[in-house]
Amino acid sequence: TYSDQYWFGAVKAFSPAAAASGGGGGGARAGAVWISEQIPGLVARRDVSDVLAARGYWGSYNVPFDERIYNESGFAAAHRKHGGATYSYDECPRARILRRELPRVASLADAERLLRYNRYLSDPVCRGSGDPGWAVAGRGALDARRLPGGRGRRATAMGAIDGKVTSYSRVMRGSSSRAQAGPTHDDQPAFSWSEWGDRRAVHLGQPDLYAFGWVDVDFDDAPQVPVL
Repeated sequence: TYSDQYWFGAVKAFSPAAAASGGGGGGARAGAVWISEQIPGLVARRDVSDVLAARGYWGSYNVPFDERIYNESGFAAAHRKHGGATYSYDECPRARILRRELPRVASLADAERLLRYNRYLSDPVCRGSGDPGWAVAGRGALDARRLPGGRGRRATAMGAIDGKVTSYSRVMRGSSSRAQAGPTHDDQPAFSWSEWGDRRAVHLGQPDLYAFGWVDVDFDDAPQVPVL
């Protein structure tokens, strides 16, 4: 079982002109963004356009937003037990980084860089944690145990394995998105299977080195894909 948060966006409920002028509720009207969060036995759905309008963005951080999902999935109990910000929707590391960095995003290239951001050794939010998974693009495969004082966690095969971004203008002209395969390598070494310590991991048919750039992924490509 895999618990998730799904987003649904209505492009026509968003006004880029209103967003650029700072008015019109950040450019988002009711129905602009819905989310659906699920855990075994419970699905919660709601319109979060008001949050988007108030903040200027919708953030998702692997921490449930809906209060029922948050409580019943154990996040509330974990927060009470362990304290800190790791189990807090608004104060977890990614939430803090995105809140700081999103106002600086002024182009699609800026958005690409932010989605692949991982400077866990120097970022003030991550520094000292020894956890490369705290960054926007988590890199669990990095062995952080080499940090001074023995801090850091053991490398694990988890984290952000790709990046996807689009914009209002691209969607409106029928162009879908931009994508990059593999863990981020903007600020960290590219992932390599030959350098990965766990030889039990099956990766048949995959390239050894994931040092790919961003590519355009268009809806128009779909009819040209052969049926296998």
